[in-house]
Amino acid sequence: MFDLFSAGGIFMTPLTVLGIGALLLASKKISDVYVHAEEPASKHRPTVNAVLQLGILSFFLGVLSQAIGLIQAFQAIEQMGAVSPQMLAGGLKVSMIASVYGLLILTITFIAWSALKHRLDAMEAA
Repeated sequence: MFDLFSAGGIFMTPLTVLGIGALLLASKKISDVYVHAEEPASKHRPTVNAVLQLGILSFFLGVLSQAIGLIQAFQAIEQMGAVSPQMLAGGLKVSMIASVYGLLILTITFIAWSALKHRLDAMEAA
């Protein structure tokens, strides 16, 4: 597991920070909305939307990391000349690690955002 993290490159640490921040924010809002539901739903919406925005930012950062990794890999291939299919496949696999990590963060934040949005909509309807 740590091998994948280190192979993912320098963007893995910012992605982890964004993911932890999004999870902390989501858990705080889940506590506020489901346990302490005294405040109006409109007060919670901007923060709930921030949970999803952190997930989207994580995904875009992962895609940016992949693009940078692919550019570096293609430059190395250009300098080396002939490259084996195994080496090319390994480089493509490594370039996708940060994108998949960002997509995982987006998926988790989307699930949290959906649950929170559903609860806020129910609070407003009541």
